[in-house]
Amino acid sequence: MLIQARVIRQTKTGLELETCPPRDCGGCKVCRPGADKLVIKTRRKYARGRIVQVELNAVYFWRALGLLIILPLLTLIAGLSVLLRAGAPEILAAAGALAVCLLEYAGIYFYDRTIQTADLYRIVR
Repeated sequence: MLIQARVIRQTKTGLELETCPPRDCGGCKVCRPGADKLVIKTRRKYARGRIVQVELNAVYFWRALGLLIILPLLTLIAGLSVLLRAGAPEILAAAGALAVCLLEYAGIYFYDRTIQTADLYRIVR
């Protein structure tokens, strides 16, 4: 997904950008995930005010897919299986598996705060 952004300033390690909403923007931010301001690592020089196209690096897309969808789904299935094999009633097993899944999401939330986002996006044009 391409996002348009305006160059705010050049830093020593890259650019500080401000995302530009599309003309027909309703303000939901689906087309502009994350913050309105981005920091991108690049060695190229861009003039202040220039509009550039940026996209999410594929590595972060696959990492997010694995962390936010696949891993919790596997945890939910594994937790349910283990609790059912241990003899827990179905409702208790489901509640326990869901609780483990929610704890995993809490861990992901706090882990996500530690990730450096300077290379999350890259300039394509």
